[in-house]
Amino acid sequence: MSARTHIRKPPEKRAAIDIGSNSVKLLIARVRDKNVSPIVEKSTQTRLNKGLREGGDFDTASVRSTLRVLRGYIELCIQHQTLPPLLFATSAARNASLKSLQNLLQPLWKEFGLSIQVISPLQEAKWALRGVCVERDLQDTPVLLTDVGGGSAQFIIGKKGKLIWSRSRPLGAVHLLESFSVSDPPTFTEKSALLAHVRKVISELRSEIEADEAIKKAIPDFSFESLRWIGSGGAATILASMHLGLSRFNSAKLEGCCLSSADIQKWADRIWSLTLVDRKLLPGLPSGRADITLSGAAVYLAVMQVFAFSGLTITTRGGCHGAVLSSTPVDAADKGWLVSEERALN
Repeated sequence: MSARTHIRKPPEKRAAIDIGSNSVKLLIARVRDKNVSPIVEKSTQTRLNKGLREGGDFDTASVRSTLRVLRGYIELCIQHQTLPPLLFATSAARNASLKSLQNLLQPLWKEFGLSIQVISPLQEAKWALRGVCVERDLQDTPVLLTDVGGGSAQFIIGKKGKLIWSRSRPLGAVHLLESFSVSDPPTFTEKSALLAHVRKVISELRSEIEADEAIKKAIPDFSFESLRWIGSGGAATILASMHLGLSRFNSAKLEGCCLSSADIQKWADRIWSLTLVDRKLLPGLPSGRADITLSGAAVYLAVMQVFAFSGLTITTRGGCHGAVLSSTPVDAADKGWLVSEERALN
């Protein structure tokens, strides 16, 4: 009697590039089924959100820097012979003028036949949650995922990788730092003003969650105590890197690192007490992020205080991981991968 043999599909090399408000991230990975095995992970700060106002133009130097990084990342994808990379942009691109978007789109389209998809906050949340929840110990646990970017912060509740609730708020590290006056070293009054603003926004989110019937239906035994608080993105990994004293990014050590509420309070207090020069000397804190770490840490501190969380679990996974999982391999001419400029701008 013959038995059917299940032949597993060989892994494919896929790539995703996340054009964020503060940095551009690259993931090249082998993907098979729901497994993502990173080959290359990079993040380069370009500050695309610098000085950006709603409907305004990108800073010219930031556009040049972003295009330079994108060209380098695309060349890496070519070297690794990946499927056509998926390029997507988030908060900064959503807020920018059409002219600024064209300044990013046109060079990449002409040189590589690639375009940038400006994704919605909802799509951003779906990819972030899916990317994070591939970890086995997160698949059955209700989570509140917090991802503080440069222009906005994402707050996502999900279970088993399924999105239940999400909100995006203008609490990005760059946006907050440009909105509030901060001296060097920062004063107690300045810290209090920024933190009070963030706490107010987070408190409103808590009230929304408490009143949301969809959450209660999806998680019958819902309580804030039942949620596992997960931190993704640069602000979260920097807190963990300082806590661990890492001299360079190390995903193996950062993934699953747990910070207690006392740890978060300690590091927030410490960085807010130092000058910019002294912050740049802290192990685990990249010198280029020594300014915006103030506001990034303040968001995590406010979430901890408002929700009374006892600890934060760090993940190095996020939107790029979700994007490569969601991508369907196609011929290079397929618009599922290579969207036209018109589609990307609509």
